[in-house]
Amino acid sequence: MKGFHNYDLNPVVRVESHGEGACLEGWNEVAGGVKECLPAGKYTVAIECYPGVMLDALRKRIAAAFPQCTIVNVEAAYLDAAVLREQFKNALTTDPVFGRMEHWPIANYFDERRTAVLRATIEQSSSVTFVIGAGTQHVLAKPDLRVHANVTRWELQKRQRNKSICNLGLENYEDSAQLLYKNAYFLEWRVADEIRHSLYDRIDYFLDLDDQEIPRMVRGDVLREAVAAVVRQPFRVVPFFDPGPWGGYWMMRTFDLPQDVPNYAWCFDCVPEENGVMLAFGTRRFQLPAIVLVHERPTLYWERRFTSTLVRNFPSALISWTRSAVPISRCRCIPCASISENISEFRILRTRATTFSIKAVILRSIWVFAQERTASRCVKIWKMPRQADLLFPPNAM
Repeated sequence: MKGFHNYDLNPVVRVESHGEGACLEGWNEVAGGVKECLPAGKYTVAIECYPGVMLDALRKRIAAAFPQCTIVNVEAAYLDAAVLREQFKNALTTDPVFGRMEHWPIANYFDERRTAVLRATIEQSSSVTFVIGAGTQHVLAKPDLRVHANVTRWELQKRQRNKSICNLGLENYEDSAQLLYKNAYFLEWRVADEIRHSLYDRIDYFLDLDDQEIPRMVRGDVLREAVAAVVRQPFRVVPFFDPGPWGGYWMMRTFDLPQDVPNYAWCFDCVPEENGVMLAFGTRRFQLPAIVLVHERPTLYWERRFTSTLVRNFPSALISWTRSAVPISRCRCIPCASISENISEFRILRTRATTFSIKAVILRSIWVFAQERTASRCVKIWKMPRQADLLFPPNAM
């Protein structure tokens, strides 16, 4: 390999407190882990699925492992796609790249009459019932076992590009990958992140479905312990690379990247909203969206007074701008007072062309601080330029 020999394309974070047995791998082991929890008779299992999980494939796997079970897909109770598009039109806009970020509870997706039918089906079942899809807690608030199925953003983008998924509830498989990404960014990913955050401490198992042929599953308490440990140490996320009109061959040569694309224009590394964290349990790997670290352990990840106001909605692109010598886990961001005071009315406008930093640019005059783990003081490394007025006139927001 020519170039930087120490650039690891597949970094892992080792979970020293648990061995290989803590990570179940393959459908046989995953099904076996669930079966160990099942008593005889009536029992409910909710598999909360991040939008982009292949539900048909998941349903077939469940049916094969549990032939006598009842399977309920909560997305069958959604409002019609046309109704959802009308409901969300102000957030999604008609622009191919701009949108508005607003708070949408998952309940806004559901038709209550259809929901009542699904609840009756669950109630009438006398055996094991699997409730799957995005929004399971709206249909079944207290399942006997709760599983959360994750997919990382990069894998979701690949599925959008090959037309294997659509936006949640919109049935828009033929839309461009760019539009699918924009809609997901402004709407369904925000909804799904809020669901995961609300359930995080009550999840019995986390299921990694980046590869639906070889799933990985970890107990909830084990993963929460691992997340708490990761944010207390320097760590790397799993990078990914993408071609583009201005791309070239430098990264291809330097990092020994696959040559099945015309060029490489993008390198995504240290971007928690986009990248994943690869947890190593012995020789087994479990990939978790890195944004989970920001959402669930913010006061260890960022400054406490910052996270108390902005944590889940603040542009995570900011934390990716650090010197390579500075541990990313110690990057701290503090907003100016005007943003803190008006956060309840804050809305983000974004373009796909500036995926890496547009959210940071909109928030003006933000100071970013990096603190070495052994240092007692914060060092100013960057001040946000006031370029938002050039990109977005005041009346654009």
